[in-house]
Amino acid sequence: MTAVSYSGLQLFDTCPRAFHDRYYKNIRGAHFSSPAMTRGTKLHHCAEEYIRGDTTVLPKELKHKEKMFDRLIKMKAIPEMEFNLTTEWGNIPFEDTANGNVRGMIDCIADTGEVVEVLEWKTGKRYDSHADQRSLYTLAAFILYPKANFVRTSSVYFDLSGADETLEAERSNLPVLQMTWMKRINRTRPPRDYIARPGRNCGNCASNRKNGGTCAAGK
Repeated sequence: MTAVSYSGLQLFDTCPRAFHDRYYKNIRGAHFSSPAMTRGTKLHHCAEEYIRGDTTVLPKELKHKEKMFDRLIKMKAIPEMEFNLTTEWGNIPFEDTANGNVRGMIDCIADTGEVVEVLEWKTGKRYDSHADQRSLYTLAAFILYPKANFVRTSSVYFDLSGADETLEAERSNLPVLQMTWMKRINRTRPPRDYIARPGRNCGNCASNRKNGGTCAAGK
């Protein structure tokens, strides 16, 4: 078994064969990037540096979120919080993929005792999958902060004014979250058939024979 990330679960939904090759055969291939991805990484890094106090200057794309960032600084928020949850819902070191079940990195998290606030930075468009990510990261926050009774998880859209979306949950919701995500993770585990699902992503897939893999399904 190896710990799967949220992006890995998305990969499984897109193509089980690609998921299997990535997580069970360690076929990674070349890293594909784009100007949009590069910009997103840059803005994530700028937000992290500002919250950590490594800089007092925000790029113009983030100036409209300055009050929010300053509030997080006062709350002693932690950027880039890692989690690696086991099948028993313990949290272990991020690097221990062999014993983890699902892992990830939360862009920013703030603990006030009763309430934990989780924030995920988003550039570009809003996607339905972001709601799924909010659900998983809410679950992780309850595990990371066992004294918290309430978690507020937000997708913060840097490019879409007024489009931020939030999931609020009480600790009483935790068993349902655990059951939901355990079922979803277990769907990816063997024994099962990892059948290729050809689509628009085949051209950039590391499993594609054209990219050095063994899958001939994609054109």
